[in-house]
This record gives sequence, structure tokens and C-alpha cells, in this order.
Amino acid sequence: MEMEMESERERETEAGRKSDYKGKGDGEDEAAKRRKIDPDGGVAEWQRRMDEIVDDLDAEKMAVEELLREREAVKKRDRKGEEEGEAAKIDSYAEEREVRAAVLFAEWQKTVEKKENDKGEGECEAAKIDPDAESQRRMEGKEDDSNNVEMEMEVEVEVEELFREREAVKKREQEEDEAAKNIKHKGAREAGKIDQKGECEAGNIDAGAEERKRRLEEFAQWRRRKEAEEVAPDPEKLTDFYAFQARSFEQRWNEHYANWVYGSFHDKTEIPCMRFTFKPAPDGGKQPSTLQIFSVKVAEISGGLQWPLNVFGMVALRDSVDQNRNMIFDRDRDNCQTLTEKDPYLILTGPVRAVVLSCRVVFEVSLNVRGTIESEDKEISLLAVPFRSNSWPFDSILINEHYTSRLTTLEFSLGHIVYSVEATISVQVIYGSWPDGFRGQFAARTASIGKEVVLLDSGDEKLPVAGDEIKLSRRVTSVESYGKLVVSVKALQGDKVFSDEKDFTPQEMGTSFEMLEIGACRMKATVAWSLFSGHPKLMRTR
Repeated sequence: MEMEMESERERETEAGRKSDYKGKGDGEDEAAKRRKIDPDGGVAEWQRRMDEIVDDLDAEKMAVEELLREREAVKKRDRKGEEEGEAAKIDSYAEEREVRAAVLFAEWQKTVEKKENDKGEGECEAAKIDPDAESQRRMEGKEDDSNNVEMEMEVEVEVEELFREREAVKKREQEEDEAAKNIKHKGAREAGKIDQKGECEAGNIDAGAEERKRRLEEFAQWRRRKEAEEVAPDPEKLTDFYAFQARSFEQRWNEHYANWVYGSFHDKTEIPCMRFTFKPAPDGGKQPSTLQIFSVKVAEISGGLQWPLNVFGMVALRDSVDQNRNMIFDRDRDNCQTLTEKDPYLILTGPVRAVVLSCRVVFEVSLNVRGTIESEDKEISLLAVPFRSNSWPFDSILINEHYTSRLTTLEFSLGHIVYSVEATISVQVIYGSWPDGFRGQFAARTASIGKEVVLLDSGDEKLPVAGDEIKLSRRVTSVESYGKLVVSVKALQGDKVFSDEKDFTPQEMGTSFEMLEIGACRMKATVAWSLFSGHPKLMRTR
């Protein structure tokens, strides 16, 4: 009996436990219904929603990064108007995506808040129904909450990083815009400088173009003349080339020298002798080669000419110092020189200064023979011949040149004097007088060559004296700076000859003198020394 009663109590106890468990379960289901949350799927639902938001944020981050890369690509282009418009569109699109990211972030925050609220309400309802069941539920979701907090923190960090990157991008854009403005301003300044420089260069180019145009026109004119000459050649070019050359010499001279400092074609040299006798040359002075003119004679005649010849005209030399005429013979029609077959030499009266042979020297000749009337005058020589020494010797040499033109052949007796200085000679009567009835001859020569430069030959006339100064026909010669100059005098009457000579050692400047004696006549021979200037303007300076 006792055993049956104990078994009955055990069955009642078991039935009570089942009833309590069922009541507990029903309470939990009721609380879940009031919260409208699935007790097993609520957390999974908002967790899924948060994952979707995070995915959207990641997608937005990738989109923003892609847009930033596109922005950088656009900025690397030429920054023209179309590209700036495209960059503006990308900026606008980036801002829209940024707003979208902000909305997603706000929605994520609302979801988190909703989750917290639902969680709190669930806890309250569970506590009312069964405090023990809610405590057990909290213990079961503790690990899930920890994972959710970590995920929330990661999302917050990623969102903050995204916004920091966006701010950095905006800052870079501002810096790049500022740099672009500076480059633009600097470019404008540089463009202004370039424009000014370009205008200057354009002016120079214009001037150069005008000069080239002028030269091309001159060349075209010359070419037309040459073509005309080829079509109808001047017969004199074949029969008398020197005369043909001389007729065009003035035109050629004007083309080369008229615009320089040399003046007119017909100008005589203004550079005197003794230029640096009493003061040194500004450039220190030079000792160039010079051309000594010993004599000019009519070697041959043709075309029916007969001796004697009453000759007038001019013979001049042009050197590189000033390209003007340095006259050595100059007579007009009323002052002819009579040449004979026995004495065919022109009486030279120059040069007025030594002739420099550093470049070519032009022999310019225009000689005529006088007829009974002016219309019967004949041109016997017409030359404009450039002369260059065939060699540049170490020692002075003697040179003979022949030129045939018109009706005569002229012979030039020349000396190539090396390392020379200019010597200007004067003779003064100191005591007594020149003996009556005697022909007077004064000459100078260099010891190296020995050929004389005739300074004066009075012939059958009385020796020309002005006061106590003997008027020499020529007085300028040249001598080697290391050589010796010999000045001589002769008095001739029939077979009677009296002579004297003195040696002079060349100097770079200053004067030297020696005494010459013919019978009772004592004369002082003075030589003024001078170097040469290597610059024409210095030579022309007074």
C-alpha cells in the first residue's frame, strides 16, 4: 500500500514538472508574440541588414575610389574646357555617392538603435514572464553581442576612414587648383616676356629680311646685267680686257665701299704722311709690308702713236687703309708732260703716304695724249688692275709689272718692302747755295734692294728752292725697320758729277738728320719716321 502511494506521488510530481515546462514555454512564446520578434531569427535579421549596409558601404568606397582615379586621369590632361566640365560632372557624381554613403550610414545607425531597443523590450518582457529564462537567454547571446560590437566598431572605422580619404582628396584638389592658378599666372608672365622677346626678334628678323631682300634685288640686277652681257657681249671684253674692267670699276667700287667711311669714288686719300712721327699710334703701331713705287714708264706704243707724247691724266694707287686715291701722277690737259722715246718715264709726285701691301693694291690709270685740239685727244691707257704680290718673302724684293691697254703698255717698277716703317724726307740748304748751271738729282734707296726712288730731278731747269727748302717732287718712301736708308744727292754738268750720300738707321718715331755737301753748298737732310695703324679709322683720325 505504501509502495503504491509513493508511486502515485512520483507520477504527480512528473506531471507537475511537465506542466511547469509547458507553461514556461507558452510564456516565452507569448513574450515573443508581443515583441513581434522571432525568438530564434530576430538577431539574424538585423545582423543580415547590417551586413548589407556594410556591403553597400564597401561598394560605395570602391565607387568613390574609382571616381577619384578618374578625377586624377582627367587632371593629367591639358585642362581644357571640355575636360574641366567632365571633372565637374565627376565631382558632382562623387558628391551624390558621398550623400548616398551618408544615408546608408544613418540607416545603419537607426538599425543599431532599433536593435538595441528591441533587445531592451525583449529583456523586459522575458523578465516579466520568466526571469530565469531571460537570464538564460542573455547568457546565450553574450558571445553574439561581443561579435556584433566588434563588427560595429569595424564599420565605424571604415566609414570614418572613407570620410578622411574624401577630405584628403578635396584638399589635394584644392592644392592642385591653387598650383594650376600659380602656373597660369606664371605662364602669363612668361608669355608676356616671350611676346616682348618675340617682338624684338621679329624686329631683328624684319630688318634682316629687308637686308636679304635688298641683296637679292642687287643680285637679280647683277644677274640680269650678266645675262645681257652674255646675250650681247661687249667686244672690248675680248679686245681690251683691262679697259673693259676699268670702265666698270667705279660701279664695283661704289657697290663695295660707298656706304662705308671712305667717301666718294673720286676722293683722294686724306691720310697724311708722318701720321705717328710725334705721337704713338693709338693701337701701338704696325710694321706691315709696303709697296715701293720706283718708276712708271711707257714701254710700248701702238695704234699710230708717234714720239714725243704730250701726256696728261692720272695714276693712283688704292690700298686697304682707306680705298681712296693715293696719287703718284696727276696732270691736267694744260700741264702735260712730254715723253720721248729716250725718256719715257712719268715724273711721279707721290705717293703722299706709304702704300700698305697687307691686302691687294689697285693700280688705277687714266692717261691721255694731247692732240692739236681737244677733240683730237686720245686715251692711251685705261686700267683698274688689282695687284697682289705672288709671294710673301722674308726679305724685300724687286717686282716689274706690265699692263697693256688702249694704245700703250705701261711698265711698273715696284718694291715689296717687308717689316717696313714710313720715311718722309726733306732737304734744307744750311750754308751756301746750289751751284749755277748744274742739274740736281736727289734720291733714296734701301740697302737691301739698291734701286733708287728719285725724289727730284731738276733736268735742264733750275733747282726749285723755296726760301731755304728744296722742293722735292717726291718725299715719301719706306724701308725695313731693321735695314738702312740711304739718301743721296748729285750735281751734274756735262761730264762733271759731284755727289754725296748719308745712311740713316730706321726708327719707329721721331726724326733723324744728316748733312750733305755739294761744293760750298751744305744741306740738312731730315728723315721723319712713322709706324702704321692697322685700323682705317685710326689712320683717318686727325
